[in-house]
Amino acid sequence: ENEQMNVRPLSKGGGFAEEVLEKYGSALRLAFRRLFVKLPLFAVVAEEAFVVHGGLFRGAGASLQRLRTMAPSTWQRFYPDPSRYAEWTEEDQIVFDAQWADPHEGLGERKSTRGGPAVFFGVDVTTRFLDQAGLAL
Repeated sequence: ENEQMNVRPLSKGGGFAEEVLEKYGSALRLAFRRLFVKLPLFAVVAEEAFVVHGGLFRGAGASLQRLRTMAPSTWQRFYPDPSRYAEWTEEDQIVFDAQWADPHEGLGERKSTRGGPAVFFGVDVTTRFLDQAGLAL
């Protein structure tokens, strides 16, 4: 997650910064800020497993090759504003889904119960992504 999400209050779906500051103080909060900007949006482990904070991506355009060509500045710059979803680019959707998409046991994509632009993705979406990427997990 990025700084915009982490500083959101608990009542708005955040709470991370509040909790760290309250329990551990500003030095650890600053250390987390420095760490989080260095973390990748996703990783492939042992050329076999795809690891991502949230989930897979709406639409078929987000291939592993597409993800690998995204400049770090694309996913480090900001958290896409859900209230401006209609204006999002494909990269904004990828960044958002990587953090907020969730699996469901059915097929296809559907609106998430989280609300806003969040989505659920089915086992077929997972299978298609892994097959196209040549990954097992």
